Amino acid sequence: MTGALFLILVPLTAAVLTYFIDGRTKTARIILILTAVFHAIMTAGVIFLPALRSDDSCWLGFDDLGMTVLAITSLLFLAVSIHTAFWIPADRHYAHSHSHILLFGKPVFLPAMMAFLATMSMVIAAKNFGLLWVAVEATTLVSAPLICYHLSPG
Repeated sequence: MTGALFLILVPLTAAVLTYFIDGRTKTARIILILTAVFHAIMTAGVIFLPALRSDDSCWLGFDDLGMTVLAITSLLFLAVSIHTAFWIPADRHYAHSHSHILLFGKPVFLPAMMAFLATMSMVIAAKNFGLLWVAVEATTLVSAPLICYHLSPG
């Protein structure tokens, strides 16, 4: 298994796990941070260990530009996940004290973040145009809950 597959499957598995741990936001935030740290470490591994970059398949792998974009994506996600881990409790307090309506009954923000990381990693690693198209569309779908998280009156 190559590094590309790990960079896709681990955040995707973490997203599914986080979705099913109903209401345990502290655990979900820890999973988010661990996923971001794992992704950053694996990204460094892909950059510095050529054996992790690609296998003999024509589906997944990283070229030089892909590794640069992957490093930027991974570091940005690490920073955003740390910020989000502190923002979620403050946001819940704010939502209870103001007239904001949560659009989703189930907490989907954190799973959507991790699924977004998985699909973005797939976009970067795709060496097949069909897989690239599927990954871009999947990224679009999982970004919707991240964009419209609150519905405020007016």
